[in-house]
Amino acid sequence: MKNKLLVAVVVGSLGLCVFSPSYAEPIADVKTSLAAGAIASDLIDTANTVTPTVDTAYPMNPKTNVTLKANTPVQFYKTGFVASGTLASDVTLLINPQDSVTFAGGAEVWFDNNSSFVYRGVLAADTSLVYFPGTKATFKGGTDVVFYDSSFVYQGTVAQDTSFLVNPQESAVRTAGTVVTFDNDGFLEP
Repeated sequence: MKNKLLVAVVVGSLGLCVFSPSYAEPIADVKTSLAAGAIASDLIDTANTVTPTVDTAYPMNPKTNVTLKANTPVQFYKTGFVASGTLASDVTLLINPQDSVTFAGGAEVWFDNNSSFVYRGVLAADTSLVYFPGTKATFKGGTDVVFYDSSFVYQGTVAQDTSFLVNPQESAVRTAGTVVTFDNDGFLEP
């Protein structure tokens, strides 16, 4: 199974987010991707960053708005829909057509340009999420989680000691509080 990862890059104090569909690459390799020109910054309307003075609702798609926090930057796609911003309060948002997750208020969230599903955000509470078809793990509240475009977890912090497959024949235990990353086949990366 091949999943695409939407890479987010935070640049400077504006919190500018740049998105690109690419096959899974570790977050640490983002600088390499930028140097190679793999980040498609043409999706973001860099001239349209606003910083509202009051909590304000902005469109995620034609039918849904999300309320973002005052005095924090909001970035938009060229389509006019929100690309990223800081949530005004805890809010439950879709990560795919059927599944939703509650994300923490006061934390930044990133939306996919094509679907308006969240692909990166901070969990409001410990949350059980799918990282491989039919397989879930509990990820720690108050920590960042990144999703593949399939809505499977790409990277997150486990809330409890958990055993994950490293390959079809081998597993490894990761202790609570450990950041884990999964390859596009659902195996734990070293």
